[in-house]
Amino acid sequence: MAEKKIPKETTPNLNTSLTTNPKLNEAGEPRLESKGAVKNTHSEKLWISVSQAAKLFGVDQKTIRRAIKNKQVAYVVENERYNLEFGSLLQWAHQSKKLENKLNIEGVGKFVQKWKDEYKISNSPYNF
Repeated sequence: MAEKKIPKETTPNLNTSLTTNPKLNEAGEPRLESKGAVKNTHSEKLWISVSQAAKLFGVDQKTIRRAIKNKQVAYVVENERYNLEFGSLLQWAHQSKKLENKLNIEGVGKFVQKWKDEYKISNSPYNF
């Protein structure tokens, strides 16, 4: 009986270290997608999904996807989904007065004054 051969493409590379992840760079951070990603120099990054970004910034998901397409925000693709770097989203939102207003009126900004009032702390560091 003839032995069945496994094609090379599906044969696992046993010489690869178990800790090697092709989606991580040398520093252990997610690799930025090579097509159009804007690099950010922050060492600690917060990554959020397209839907989370749309809710936080008070815009439609199409607006976020347009920013990705126009290479205006840093992103990685994991499991066929975009993860966006929060700092680059903030920079993007403040480039346009319209986007900044949406952030402040329809996005997370609408809660800021409430939070300021709710968590007002007196001059005494021990009086909560």
